[in-house]
Amino acid sequence: MQLFTKVDLPNFSKKIDFDTVSLLLGSCFSDNIGKWLHEIKFNSLSNPFGTLYNPISVGNCLQHIINGTVFSEKDLCERKSQYFSYDFHGSFAGNDKKIVLEEMNTAVKNARNTLLNADYLFVTFGTAWAFELKGSSKLVANCHKMPSNTFNRRKLEVEEIVNVWDNLHDLLFEKFPKLDIVYTVSPIRHLKDGAIENMQSKATLFVALDKLLKKNIRVHYFPAYEIVQDELRDYRFYAKDMVHLSETATDFIKAKFTSAFFDKSTLEILKQIEDIVAASKHRPLHPESEEYKSFCNKMLVKIKSLELIYPNMDFSSEKTIFVKM
Repeated sequence: MQLFTKVDLPNFSKKIDFDTVSLLLGSCFSDNIGKWLHEIKFNSLSNPFGTLYNPISVGNCLQHIINGTVFSEKDLCERKSQYFSYDFHGSFAGNDKKIVLEEMNTAVKNARNTLLNADYLFVTFGTAWAFELKGSSKLVANCHKMPSNTFNRRKLEVEEIVNVWDNLHDLLFEKFPKLDIVYTVSPIRHLKDGAIENMQSKATLFVALDKLLKKNIRVHYFPAYEIVQDELRDYRFYAKDMVHLSETATDFIKAKFTSAFFDKSTLEILKQIEDIVAASKHRPLHPESEEYKSFCNKMLVKIKSLELIYPNMDFSSEKTIFVKM
């Protein structure tokens, strides 16, 4: 008996393996999948500017990465002795402007180095609602807890989104000929916008993406939103706030991503890596026992065998744990 509506996954002929380089930008999908890919030793970088929600801010971030923008003091704002940039997430704010600028410029440099070698760019749109600085046409990536009267709130237009990303497609495919782009829409509802406004926002994103997806064969879509709406249509798959996804739901989407992008040989290596990562998180009752020391040595041997095949795979944190034991 089929108890839910199954969402068919696209056939991604270009698979992801441990030599694939991926850059992920945008909201929750990019955060969660990016952190997971990094943990299981894929060559990926997620949200170097921090979490971004609206398509124009994500596009501005990408433009800075393509250009290799160097931020200076003129790009900073100050509030209550905290320096920040409207192009970056609040995690970049601080009371020392030199440190803030160093962190911002390091983020741009790392992201550009990743993009130069990237096979995949994953882009997640969260909402079509955006905040514009009063007295200017600048859309901010983050409001940094500034007073609400600092901004005008508006819903982006479909053509506005399409025009920005059409231009970015032209630039990306010219500069990075091996790059493919995968879009997703965040399944997280922005209920602070209002239930009706959230639905209007998601509809705007879908219409814009429909136009973009028809224009280039190197532009794809992964149905994270649809998987949650149809295969996980139940509040038991949500966190206590009934907005964000539970760990079970996140794991389910990861499994779908795995099915879509990993081939058999990658899955075999992945199983070995997951065993090593899980073992490094285990805290034994008797860490001084010979049995546990032998277990750690076996893990180090497994790591060494993988490093011989993938010399750029970073097991430094796991090795630190196993060597100490």
